Amino acid sequence: MPVVLWDQVTLTCQGSETASATTWYKDGQRWGQDGTESFAVTENGTCNCYRSGTGLNPPMTVSDDWLVLQVPAQALVEGDTLTLLCRGWRDNSVTSVSLYRDGKNLEKLQAGTELYLFPLELNHSGHYSCSGGVFSFELFHSESVSVTVQGPPPEPPPPPEEGEVLYTHIVSTKQPGDCLPHPRWNYDVGNCLVLKEKRLLSKKEPS
Repeated sequence: MPVVLWDQVTLTCQGSETASATTWYKDGQRWGQDGTESFAVTENGTCNCYRSGTGLNPPMTVSDDWLVLQVPAQALVEGDTLTLLCRGWRDNSVTSVSLYRDGKNLEKLQAGTELYLFPLELNHSGHYSCSGGVFSFELFHSESVSVTVQGPPPEPPPPPEEGEVLYTHIVSTKQPGDCLPHPRWNYDVGNCLVLKEKRLLSKKEPS
């Protein structure tokens, strides 16, 4: 993100409604593409669409700037690789490329226009931009793009082992004989042990 105009971008509105129920917006204003599910973009700007069944789609920025920094659109988590690509207008060559994070110089590339960050950490989140010479002489700066690195999803709990305490069921009794049979529970009357499927759940000593 963002995409560039010279890549011949086609926008498609996602949703369950028919194409006739589609309303398009560019830079916050209604666009003259209503009732169209997809079309080739010929103007730069921030575009999105609306369908009554799904609401507003996420905005998409289409750039026609002299210098554009592109990053992956998918969600990033710790351990991923982030590719930062600095592109010149209509893929003209870019020289002396520097990358920035939150306005501070991250790295000056000795050659090429790509920088790979691996493995990603949470502190790699921030606003990235690049600068470089287009047409080999004039220095341009790109707009910044936001990068968010998320932590890994929590691991599912392991299955319970035989004999593990699953949860506590308290049996209140003054005499061991007060522990009465139950269709779903087995009671060891001597110690008032509550058992389920032969797994120990709780213990209540008689007073």
